[in-house]
Amino acid sequence: MDAIVELRGEYQSEWLAEYTPYRLASALGRWNAEYEYWRQVQARLVAYSNNSHEGDSLPSLESLAEPK
Repeated sequence: MDAIVELRGEYQSEWLAEYTPYRLASALGRWNAEYEYWRQVQARLVAYSNNSHEGDSLPSLESLAEPK
């Protein structure tokens, strides 16, 4: 996740190389929303890992991926 955050600056630079600053804030907002989605998926995976025991059934992928 730390490496992904570093890509945000590169994304912004590439955006400005191809487009005007118009709508950059909107594009970065979508970037932030995507990052937050995957951060929450990762947090749910960690929580499952920390609270599961051998023999527990695995949660469905949908339950881990659905936004809460």
